[in-house]
Amino acid sequence: MIKIKTLTTVSKPYLTSLLSLFLCSWPMQALAQQVNPQVPEPSPSRNLSVELTSPTLQAQVPKPRIQRRAGRRKPASARGPCSPGEKSITALIPTTNLGLTTAEYPTFFFYIPQTPATAMEFVLIDEENQRQIYQTTLTISGNPGILSLSLPTSEDVPPLEMEKEYHWYASLICDPQQRSGDIYVDGWIKRVAPDSILMSKLQNTSLTEQITIYQESGLWYDTLKVLTEAHRMYPNNSTLVAKWTALLKSVGLDEIAYEPPV
Repeated sequence: MIKIKTLTTVSKPYLTSLLSLFLCSWPMQALAQQVNPQVPEPSPSRNLSVELTSPTLQAQVPKPRIQRRAGRRKPASARGPCSPGEKSITALIPTTNLGLTTAEYPTFFFYIPQTPATAMEFVLIDEENQRQIYQTTLTISGNPGILSLSLPTSEDVPPLEMEKEYHWYASLICDPQQRSGDIYVDGWIKRVAPDSILMSKLQNTSLTEQITIYQESGLWYDTLKVLTEAHRMYPNNSTLVAKWTALLKSVGLDEIAYEPPV
């Protein structure tokens, strides 16, 4: 009994000291966590926002996203003298059937095969307002080659409006008296405003550099126009020929990629 009493007497102060030490140290630990909170690691979204505001990426012209439109770069099968052969009339447009331009009066491009047709009709329509903007008929020689057609800058033809899509048709006329035998292609064009980055890049640049700038900006019609202008000035330049071929192949027009612009 004496031993047990002695042990109980000694143990109580010891346990009391341990409990006091624990209770005193706990508030200090909690206070330390409040004073020195852990700094969370930056999330991937924060890193991305920093990268997007870097000067290097700000200097790049973003490519606009283009939705596919109903149209045809090549004609459907048809009967008669104008029926498509191994090569047929082909619109030089992207696979989306919609191309962008910054021009008020843009230029359109077509591959014309060897054909008995003597004329090609072109019609530009503002479908939003249900009105025809422009119509013309061109005499063609029947020999194969790339044909370009520019909207005339005249009072009778209004300039393309900004951010509006226009629908166009190009038809080979084999029999003017019986137009049901025509074969046609159709596509879309949209005029967009050039931003300040694009304008600054185009200042004091050569035609070859402009080709790259327009292509990187997704401006299809402008790219083709500058490329054909450069090719006309330097017809034997192998670099321009390679750019022309690569551009047409990039949109799946391999069969006419080696046809020179005329």
